[in-house]
Parts: sequence; C-alpha cells; structure tokens
Amino acid sequence: MIHHEEALLMQLPVSKEQVAFDLLENLQVSFALYEVVQENDAAIDLRMLWANQPYLDVVKLSLEEAVGMLFSQIAPGDISWIPFYGDVGLRKKGTQIVEGYSDYANQFIHVQAYSPAPGQVATVLLVRNRFVQSELVNARIRAERDSHVKSALNRMAVTFLSPENESFDTIMSKGIKPIADILGLDRVAVYRMVEDKPPVIRQVYLWHGKTLPIEDDMGVVPELSSTDPWLDTLLKGECINADVSKIPGTQADFLRKFGCKAIYFVPIFIYGKFWGIITLEDYTNYRYFSDEDFELLNSTAHLCASTVMRREIEQETIRNKEEIEHQNNLLHTVTQISAIMLQSHTGIFEYDLNYSLGIMARAADADRVYIWKNRITEGKLSCSQIYEWSGSAESQKKNELAAGVVYNDIVPGWEEQLSNGFCISGIVRDMNEYEKAALSPQGILSILVVPIIINNDFWGFVGFDDCHKERVFTNKEEAILRSAGQLIANALIRNEETEKARQAEERIKLMLDATPLCCQLWDDNVNIIDCNEAAVKLYGYINKREYIERWPYECMPEYQPDGQRSIEKSKRYIIKTLEEGRCIFDWLHQLPDRTPMPSEVTLVQIKYKDSFIVAEYIRDLRIIKTLEEKAEEVYYDPLTGVHNRRYLNEALNGLIKSLSRTGGSLSLMMIDIDHFKPYNDTYGHIEGDNCLKIVTKVIERCITRETDFITRYGGDEFTVVLPYTNEDGARLIAEKLIENIKNAKVPHCKNNDAEYVTISIGVTTGKVSFIHSGSDYIKKADEMLYISKQNGRNRYTFSSF
Repeated sequence: MIHHEEALLMQLPVSKEQVAFDLLENLQVSFALYEVVQENDAAIDLRMLWANQPYLDVVKLSLEEAVGMLFSQIAPGDISWIPFYGDVGLRKKGTQIVEGYSDYANQFIHVQAYSPAPGQVATVLLVRNRFVQSELVNARIRAERDSHVKSALNRMAVTFLSPENESFDTIMSKGIKPIADILGLDRVAVYRMVEDKPPVIRQVYLWHGKTLPIEDDMGVVPELSSTDPWLDTLLKGECINADVSKIPGTQADFLRKFGCKAIYFVPIFIYGKFWGIITLEDYTNYRYFSDEDFELLNSTAHLCASTVMRREIEQETIRNKEEIEHQNNLLHTVTQISAIMLQSHTGIFEYDLNYSLGIMARAADADRVYIWKNRITEGKLSCSQIYEWSGSAESQKKNELAAGVVYNDIVPGWEEQLSNGFCISGIVRDMNEYEKAALSPQGILSILVVPIIINNDFWGFVGFDDCHKERVFTNKEEAILRSAGQLIANALIRNEETEKARQAEERIKLMLDATPLCCQLWDDNVNIIDCNEAAVKLYGYINKREYIERWPYECMPEYQPDGQRSIEKSKRYIIKTLEEGRCIFDWLHQLPDRTPMPSEVTLVQIKYKDSFIVAEYIRDLRIIKTLEEKAEEVYYDPLTGVHNRRYLNEALNGLIKSLSRTGGSLSLMMIDIDHFKPYNDTYGHIEGDNCLKIVTKVIERCITRETDFITRYGGDEFTVVLPYTNEDGARLIAEKLIENIKNAKVPHCKNNDAEYVTISIGVTTGKVSFIHSGSDYIKKADEMLYISKQNGRNRYTFSSF
C-alpha cells in the first residue's frame, strides 16, 4: 500500500531530493550538511558538503566558498563542537537536540543534529536572538551571558590573586583564557613604560590563543611617538577601540602585518602616573568591540596589569634580596680578606694572597682575578701582572701583555681613567674597538677593573673577568670590590716593605760581619746582646755565643790606665751614650792571652723597636799605628820629619783641582840653602843634616795656617805651598823666611854673602784654573829661584803665574 505522502510525491514533476533541497533552502533556519573527518575512529574535523542560505549568511560565505572547507576554518571559535557533531555523524549517538553558546556567533544557539548517512552529520541551527523576539528570551540571554562573564571574571580574579604554585605564564594563561573565549580575543599583550622622555613603551607580557596563526611579536607599540594622536589619547586616560580595516596610515599597516583585525587599548595609571598599556586583539574578525563589552575589557586589562605589577614587585623583591645577600657576601669577603692579610707574614704570604684572591673571585662570581702594578719605563707609565687567580678561565700569566706594557699600548684612555680613580666596567661586546681587541682574545665577556690609589698615587689595578656570561657590575659591587682590592694592595705593599726590611737587615748583617772593624750591641741594662764576626776573630773565640758569654771579663783588664775599674767605667760610658746619643773615647782592651790592645771606642745610641740600644765600634789602634808608620815611610822625609816630594806631587794636584772650582789663589815657593855643598864639605855631613833640620824648623815656625805645608823637595831644596794666598801675603812670608833664617845664626864660613847660613827663594802666585798642574807652579817658582841666585842669593824673586 502506498502512503498518501508517497502518492503525492510520485505525482510531482521533480525528484524527492530536489523537493528536499528547495524546502531546506526556503526554511528560515540554518541548515548544513558535513562529512566527518576521522582518525582512529574519532572525529578530528568536519568538511562542508552543503548549506542553505541562512547558514551561509551566518558564516559569511558563499556556497562555492563553503563547500569543501573544514569546520575549524569556517568557525575556528567553535571547534569545541566538533566532537559532539562527530559522534552523531559516526552514529555513536542518535539525533541530538542541545542548546549552547557559540563563541563564533557570539550568541546562544539551539541545535538539532542527526546523521542522514554513515559518516555524515546534518545540523539545524536556531540562533535564538535572531529569530526569537521575546523580551523575556532576550533578558534570559543577557542574564546567562552576564552570569557567564561574571563567572569568568571571578575565575580570572581568583587565579590572579590566589595563584597556586605555578609559573607566571601558566597563571596568566589560565586567567585570560575564559575571558578571551567570551570576548573572542586571540591575543592579550601588556606594555610597560620604560622611558619617559621620549616615551618608550616595551612589551613585558604576551598571551595568545593556540590557534593564532602567527609567530611574530610586535615587541613595542607601533609608531607610538610623542606626537602620535593615539599616545595623546591614552595619556589622557581614554581607551581606544579600533577596527583595523578602518584605520588609516602606518598604524594600520603595522597591525595588518601581524594579522590583527580589531584592537582595544586600555591605558593603565598608577597613583596618577602613566604606567603602560594593555592591548586586547582579535585576529579573526574586523570589528569594533561592542559597548556592552567595554567594562569587561577594562576589568580584564586592569587585572592583567595588576598581576604583571605584582610579578614585577615579587621579582624586584627577589632581586633586592639576592642583591642584599650578594652584598653581604661581598662584605663578608672583605672581612675575611682583611683578617687573612692582616695576619699574614712573609713565609705564608703567597699562599694567603692566592687564597684571598680565590675568595674574592667566588664572591664576585668572576672566572679570573689579577693584580697589575705600575712602574715607569723609559719615561712612560707601564704596568705588569704580578699576581693572578684563575678558576675555570685560562690563565693569562704567559700572555705577552702580562710581562709589562705601556698603558696606551693596551687600551688608549685607560691610564687617564684609572689614574683619576674611575673604574672600567661593562660588557666587552658593547665596548670600543680598542677594548674589544685587547679583551676578546682572552675570552672575556664582562670585566671590572678597579684602580688602586695609594697616598694619592696611582699604584696599579685589580681586574675581575667573567668569561661565561655578559653582565654589568653594579656600583655597590664596584665599591665593595674596590675596598677588597685596596686591602690586598696594602697587604702587598706591606709585605714588600717587610721583605725589603728583611733583606736590608740581612745585607747590614752581612756587611757588619764582613767588616774588619769590631762591632757589638749593648741593651739598656748594659748587657752585650750581639756582635759581628770580626769581634769573634779579634779575640780568638769559636763563635758569637762564646764571645758574649765571656765578655767583658776576659776582654779588658781589671783597671784602665787612669786607675778606674774597667767594668764600672764602661757602664758609665754606655749610660752616658743612652742619655746623650754618642760618645768617643780611648780604651784599653786585652786579648785572651792578656796582650794589651789600645783602641778607640765609638758608642752610638740606636732606636730598636720600642727601646734604645747601644752600638759599639772598636778600632784597634795597633793597626792604625802600623798604618801611620807605613804612611810616614811613604809621604814623610825621615831626616826632617816634613812631607816629601811624593806627597807634594799628590797633594798639589788635588789642591789645584779643588781651587779651580772656586777660582782661588795659590802661592808656591822654591827654597834653596845658599852654598850648601861647601857647607857639607867644610863642616861634614852630620852638621849638614843638623843644618837641614834647623832650616826646616825655622820654615815651620813661619807657616802657621793648617792649610799651608812644607816639603823637602830634595837635597837642600824645600817647597812651601800656600793655598788661598795672594801676592802680598806670599811676599810677606818670603821676607819673613829670609830674615828668620839669617837670625838663626847658623855659622857658614864659606858663604861669600854672609857669616851665617842664608836662603834664596823663588815665588809665584796666581788664580788656579783647571788647565794648570802642580808641575806648572813648581817650574815657575824654580825659574824665580834661579834668578834669585843669579842676583846674589839671600833674597827672593816674585813673578805672577
């Protein structure tokens, strides 16, 4: 039996399918037919087979465009519906009738879904506010949406204000996602004002949905200059709502470059001061955000801003805490270094210094720490590395620069900067070409160079290298590390001075032990405390210990030549020296075999530590006497006792050199006894020697100044040397000599000119010059003597030199 409906259809001149399509086409509901795209028996998407015009109007596509497109492309905001439709199309469920909210349509919808064929799903949609005009229904829709919004805002606030132990990005994403789903947002960005003049606004946070088809990041707000009308609007506290398709100029070009279609700017002010901007962006639809969403957009923006601010405060708190801990660590390091270096001494100084440099390096998180010391090389300030601590970085001890180099050959400008007390700090990559050329080959990424100033002089510097990361040392780090460097430099200087003093003490001891002069030390209680090797050898003892134990009882007689007890008298001299500082006297010592040893003793007060001691120097006069006797043999005439010709030659040349510097005058006389050969022949050689002695005594009595001297030139000839004597003085002495010799009345019967011994004199006087020599004066005086003899003897002849 044929049903009525079938009979009617059989009478139609068109097919059943055509009738169905015409019917669906004219229905005032949205209808679409999809093929299920499946994988592993699960729906992953839907592919459009056909749709009527109302449905095409909703998705804003033509039939030709829609057929073949995936549901995720047609309605990316509603992809959560795919599993529901897929289960119906795969016939895991029967016909379904549901109501839900469509993010894409931004409305609540009524849906009926059924499967006309395996793998296909047909949907009938009723967009409620489009077709249901009842005010009651509209009110219900608004109430449901408001409830949905409030719920999302509450979840957002709870997520932001009561975060679980999750990362900042996770918290932000969990808070933003529900609101973004409601508002149809693809991207939320937070921008922070980082500079005031000119304004620079930099991105500090970005959220975007998983389906956002871009990887680029704007980074900074587009073209937001001080003259931009957008900035002017935002600085007034006004929001900006923009459909990118309707924005003119470069701003739209910039936004389109990243695919942005709608954007909403919310300015953020903190205590009346502009803090930054929140942008809420749609990459799917060109549109203006609706007025009813403004409150939600602003609330979302302020919640995001407050969360970012809280994060900044937390990070700042953490940074401050870390900085304080780091500073405390550095200060503790300074204390450690101070304790170590102040207690260090020469024997362990190298170890202590290396240990201290290691402490300082670890506290500063440096890979290498080094000390360079200055010196002057060929008139230029240069420096060389004297110590280095190297952790994981390669040591630079063998670097040719470390051996010593002029500052300007390292990096021009460093000498001036460091000598003025300024540090050199920074990331090597950001430094000038000279600095890069010097530092990069050493693997240095960041550096701090701290000058060391000692007594206002640029002593050198301490350097800190970071070879693993780029960073900038803070001012507080510089100040603390400068103190640590100063401590180490002071310790170095103190150690150098101590070492110099120790070496000087060793040299002095060696010198005292090597000198033949007997030396010994007394304390303020008149006890002998030390002596040199010469003292030990002089008295014939085995060593210093034996000498000190036996002194003074075996080293001096019981009484001195003046009758005073030796021990008591020596104590008085030592006490006198401690009071007056110095004392010189003659003393009689004795050797262990009781042999007397006359000596000259010099006592000198010496400051030693916190008290005074006495140094005693003993000259063995036996040696002096022997030396004097030998000197007399060399420089004295054995007959007359006056200086001889050898002494004249040496002394006269030295005197001329001295007088030539001041241009002083010098007078010289050559004296000859008249007719001395006949005197010897007549009276004999013994009387001849007596005559020479008498003449010598007369001449000595006529010369009274200490600077004048007489020499026996040879035979019966004498010379008289008169420094600083002019012509008048020389003539006066010559006349005196002739008169006094004659008055001595030494008989001379062979003297044709007188009954007694007489003399003839040649005299010369002149200003001394460096071109003169002693022989020049002698020659001139001898010429004058010859003239005196030619003119009758018993006279003198003068000539200026």
